[in-house]
Amino acid sequence: MVDRSIMSSSRPIFYGLVFFVFSYLSSTQAQDVVGCGGFVQSEVDINYSLIQMKLFTKQGIIKSQTECAPNNGYFLIPLYDKGTFVLKIEPPVGWSFDPNSVELNIDGTTDKCSKGEDINFIFTGFTLSGKVISKGRDLGPSGVEISLQETSGDKERKTVTAEGGFFSFARVLPGKYLVKASHASWTFENAEREVLVESGNVDVIDKMTVSGYDVKGHVLSDGEPIQDVGFLLFSKSVSQKNLPGCEEIPADVIEMIKKKTEIDTPLCRVKSGVDGLFLFPSIPSGEYTLVPYYQGELITFDVVPSKLTFSVNYKSVVLKTPFQVHGFSVTGQILTAEGQGIGDVSVSAGEDFIATTTAEGVYVLNNVTAGGYTIQANKEHYFFNPLKVQVTPNTPRLPAITPTAFHLCGRLKFDEFPPGVNQLKGRKMILQTEGASIATRSMSTSVDGNGDFCFKVPPGVHTIQPVITTQEVSAGLALTPKEQAVTVASSPVLGVTFSQFRATVTGIVKCIGGSCSGVSVSLQSISNPNLPKAEVQVTGTSFIFKDVFPGKYKASVLEESWCWENSSLDIQVSEADVTDLQFVQSGFILKCILSHDITLFFSLDSRKETVDSFDLPKGTKTFCLKEPGVYNLMPRSCHQFEQEVFIYNTSAPSVLTLTAIKHLLSGTIKTQQPTSDITVNIRSLKSKEVTTIGPLKLESKEQKDAVDLNSSKPEELKTGACIQLYTLGKLCKPLNRGFVLFRRGEEFEVTPVSSELLFYPASRVVTISDDCPAAWAEFEGRKGVFIEGRVSPALSGVQIVITSGGEKPTTEITVETDNDGKYRVGPLHGGIEYSLAASKAGFILSPVADKKGDFQALKLGQIDIVENGTMVFANLGPGQYFFRPMLKEYTFTPASQMIDVGEGSTVQLHVKGKRVAFSCFGQISSLNGEPEKAIAIEAVGLESCESFQEETLSDHEGKYRLRGLQPGCMYRVRVKTGDSNPHIERASPSFIDIQVSGSDLQK
Repeated sequence: MVDRSIMSSSRPIFYGLVFFVFSYLSSTQAQDVVGCGGFVQSEVDINYSLIQMKLFTKQGIIKSQTECAPNNGYFLIPLYDKGTFVLKIEPPVGWSFDPNSVELNIDGTTDKCSKGEDINFIFTGFTLSGKVISKGRDLGPSGVEISLQETSGDKERKTVTAEGGFFSFARVLPGKYLVKASHASWTFENAEREVLVESGNVDVIDKMTVSGYDVKGHVLSDGEPIQDVGFLLFSKSVSQKNLPGCEEIPADVIEMIKKKTEIDTPLCRVKSGVDGLFLFPSIPSGEYTLVPYYQGELITFDVVPSKLTFSVNYKSVVLKTPFQVHGFSVTGQILTAEGQGIGDVSVSAGEDFIATTTAEGVYVLNNVTAGGYTIQANKEHYFFNPLKVQVTPNTPRLPAITPTAFHLCGRLKFDEFPPGVNQLKGRKMILQTEGASIATRSMSTSVDGNGDFCFKVPPGVHTIQPVITTQEVSAGLALTPKEQAVTVASSPVLGVTFSQFRATVTGIVKCIGGSCSGVSVSLQSISNPNLPKAEVQVTGTSFIFKDVFPGKYKASVLEESWCWENSSLDIQVSEADVTDLQFVQSGFILKCILSHDITLFFSLDSRKETVDSFDLPKGTKTFCLKEPGVYNLMPRSCHQFEQEVFIYNTSAPSVLTLTAIKHLLSGTIKTQQPTSDITVNIRSLKSKEVTTIGPLKLESKEQKDAVDLNSSKPEELKTGACIQLYTLGKLCKPLNRGFVLFRRGEEFEVTPVSSELLFYPASRVVTISDDCPAAWAEFEGRKGVFIEGRVSPALSGVQIVITSGGEKPTTEITVETDNDGKYRVGPLHGGIEYSLAASKAGFILSPVADKKGDFQALKLGQIDIVENGTMVFANLGPGQYFFRPMLKEYTFTPASQMIDVGEGSTVQLHVKGKRVAFSCFGQISSLNGEPEKAIAIEAVGLESCESFQEETLSDHEGKYRLRGLQPGCMYRVRVKTGDSNPHIERASPSFIDIQVSGSDLQK
């Protein structure tokens, strides 16, 4: 069996063909060969010849290996057996690929190799490595963050150093990079390096150096932190004095320390903070001695231990054992926020410490020892938070205390409660503090039996509001003002007052003719039903209501036979009198019952001319006539009514009923250019009767006889249709003066017809409704389109397939080019995207980019492979191809070949094969002589050939063939047991040893 493949290296599409030659020795059948191939791919230039592709069995035995094509990384490995294999890529050390191996389950049908699919390995980069060292050392610390960033991009990768300071980055592509070392607590020298990655792995030669590590500790006195304790650093191994974050030791302090203890080279000092912590931010590796030194304003304190020795190696240093300081009246002040003293404030710090402030707010606590205290200040109408302090020799003066809150007080005053309201004691007051947090922004309190209240508030602007419930507001209860804003600065505020409010409501009435005799106005509470309705007569033109409780009211003018601009007004009585109410008569009422929407024209019988019109929707409607008298009422719409004119007299009011009996059908047609032969067929779906309208005419701007539906007279509603024609996107007025009127519920099919246009849609079915118009049909007329083109050079018999797109079902039209290579199809519907495809055997046909419908023809070439016969690879496009013959047990000359194929050319290549390995044939049967199929057989090399192994499966006749046995080797052939053949316990014989010489064997 022979497997030969050809692929193109000049384009992303590869042309390949595999053919099979079957041969038989005795009764053994050959097996199919499978080619597993693909590409080693890289976006940068790499040497593909350094890469090996190897195929292993699942036990790790090499089945086959090959090199990659040097120009494009292509590889192809023949596989003669089915089963599970692993395809691995073996590049130089440090090169990375994705993936680095692929498991293959060869079944002859569904796997990638059997299906001829490429298995690709993508180059992801080289390895970049380096080391961070400590200053003065050969090694460095772990935990240093190393970043790798392209100098020309934003992408950044990070890692941390391992023990000894080593680090590495895999998958680094060629380019210029910036390598940078960093740590949250350590300082560096030479923390950045520029590195160039070209064609291999890179080791950063210039080392990055940690110049210093942080050293921390803390100092206490009776468990409390102490500030400003000095810590002096000395060393025998390090002489660097200008350490970052560390000040020079004064000479007098060095002399004082020398008197007490033996010291090394002085370096620098730091002091403890308020939390008792001290920090040397950057100390080089070495051995050090630390000496504490603490001197107050009047005394120097002892610090234990007096000195401490420590080492700095490859990490931060935390001195776990704290330094201890071993061993007073304190004063304080009570102040306002502005800094003014508050006198007569009682101050306590426990039972043993009590004092009262002077006029300046000063107090003194005597005989205090170091420790924690809670100080509490008290004064009427003032509020203070307790102050917790730690008293140490560092704190002879305590922090000032200021009031956190004051009293804000006032009173509610009521004259008379409205019906349903009688509560005073316990009423709620709400206070809002400007700028306060959500938790403290709002608070409430209750008034006592006298209406008095108080709030505890911080300094600031506060808004006080009495709580009036919705029921009380509806009942008419109100206070003035509604709220008060009070500023509390540095003292309490008292005497805020709220009082009850009632109002006066006045207004005027304007009547046609000036006389309002007999007209009344009522005032009804909306919010409090317990309040009685008030009613007053209009005096002249004005009216007045007194002592009105606040709330919502409805004021109404009482004359129902007249029209009013507003017959009632909703008013809100809040904090002021209402003086602007006004009722104006607008006419006399007419009530109608309409079956459809209409425009109703009307005129006084005494004048005849039209007075006015109303646009009225269907239903029961009431409208107003401005003058008294007898009116003629005329309905106008796209409906026909029982009467043309209705009579109404304002002196004898009645209800008019207008019912439509027929309805209008209309529509429009839009075209891109004038067309003279458009007609419209209207077919009744019930009677099948057809009415034809047209040909329709295009309107010009000079025409004056267009029909207006709102003004046409009933006698103009004749047989015909109202068709509006759109030209160039502009609406034409209806030219046909006839109308088609039908009864509600009738159905019609409307179809436009023209010899020049296609209509969208082709027809519409409409149903007569109560709308105006009762039915509407819109169409768009478009010119038909043609599709044409040609094939260059001229080529007849090319099949052109035209496929329509869009939402409708796809249609397909097929034509062939003529002797000149031309074709033409049409007319077709416009507004649809059409796809074109061209094909002819032996040619590649490509669309011309700048002219849709035209195609460029390219004749294909072929390759003839000669080897005891000829194998032809036809229909090949111009380009470069990679040829490699494959047959297990054979080698070929040439082993591979790059072939250039020109347009329409034929290339011939001669190939010779030489046998280098052999096969073993046999048959497997059961005890009753029946052949056993699908039995796994293996041949394992013995002695010096232990690394060789082959396996196969028996066919349906029980026959098997083991390929690729190396000459000169001894093999043991046996039936596999276990998972490979779960139903086989043993075979007889259990194995056969064979010696391979120069021919195939049969066992």
